[in-house]
Amino acid sequence: MSDLISSLENEGSTDESENVNNSTVDCRDKSVDLDKSQVQNETSEIKPTPSPRSKEAFQKRVKTFTSSLWCGKPLSLSPPLLAQYGWECIGEDIAKCCTCSVVIAVRLPWPNKDNYRSECEKAQENVIRGHLRICSWPSNYCSDVLLHPFDDVQYLSIQDKLDLKKKFFKRFENLMSLREKLPVMTAEVHKDMNLNEDVICQFLDESSSEDEELLKCISSVHDKVKISAALLALCGWDASFNLVSGNPGVECEETGRTIGLWNFHSISDEDNDFQPTPAKKQRHESLLVIKKQFFHPVNQHHVWSPWVTTLSSLSAANLIGLSSSVVNEDKPAGWKIVRDFLLPVADLSGANTTPLKSGERCSMKNTPYKTPPAAAVQRAMKMLDEWSSPHHEAQNVALI
Repeated sequence: MSDLISSLENEGSTDESENVNNSTVDCRDKSVDLDKSQVQNETSEIKPTPSPRSKEAFQKRVKTFTSSLWCGKPLSLSPPLLAQYGWECIGEDIAKCCTCSVVIAVRLPWPNKDNYRSECEKAQENVIRGHLRICSWPSNYCSDVLLHPFDDVQYLSIQDKLDLKKKFFKRFENLMSLREKLPVMTAEVHKDMNLNEDVICQFLDESSSEDEELLKCISSVHDKVKISAALLALCGWDASFNLVSGNPGVECEETGRTIGLWNFHSISDEDNDFQPTPAKKQRHESLLVIKKQFFHPVNQHHVWSPWVTTLSSLSAANLIGLSSSVVNEDKPAGWKIVRDFLLPVADLSGANTTPLKSGERCSMKNTPYKTPPAAAVQRAMKMLDEWSSPHHEAQNVALI
């Protein structure tokens, strides 16, 4: 009898324990499901981190090398070449690897010193081999395509060409919002870029006939605004505003260089015969005359910008020729590639390059441009001075 009672008690306890275990498992399963749903929600909100060798990460590193932190360097130590090997600027003349966190200091002697060339070569080699041994940047650096994103049009895909044209008109429309605050494009700009007002106006008119938004954008402004915006967009400049002062400016999308337009002659100044505006000097509280300059869309770029210069990679194979130039002379500048792509049938022989007067429309009559004799002699003398100038010799020593 006692055995029977004990067996019944054991069965009852077993059933209760099974019920307890089952309920515990159910609770755990629900908590596990709850945790999984929370993790899925959190991971869905987290954006994937771009690869350090992507174009986005490359441009982000390039833009850390500002003029105040990285100046006085030859083209062989320009920001794109350091960013290609994973370096970003964290201080004056100081770079840090984004992967192995090694820090290097690139401080060079004066260009006229005897050891300037050897120090440049040491710094170049340190850019490549200055990482930790386990770091992959020396053997797996960024693609050379990032150094010259505007490769010859014949090598670009159809999608690349469409993106190139789309980005140009996007910059053009943004610049058009500045209206008369845009800088004046002088005859020298047209001559240097081998473009005239007639070709630009014809190109914009033909493009606007196929795009209603573009037609609406250019229909309410005169030609000087359109020509200035087109030349700026052709050289990679986009509209920019100072968030503190609200003053207009232009920015290079590739290098991050930003320039305020208040120091340059604008189209509105031209209408007022370039009368200088007085400004109050805070220290002495006196009026002074601001001496404005003319904006040149090519010369205002950094010397290492892909819009004006095509650099060669500092790969290990090129270490043999460190004393040679890092500029790839076989590839044209970015703005020339964009110009030839957008205006393939244009006559770039240099027609009417006289700046338009207020209210004047572009005429379709092409008149050959002739350089005045005095200007031709002046340009020739300038070229001779550059050949023999100490600054030019210093640049050659600087491996440029």
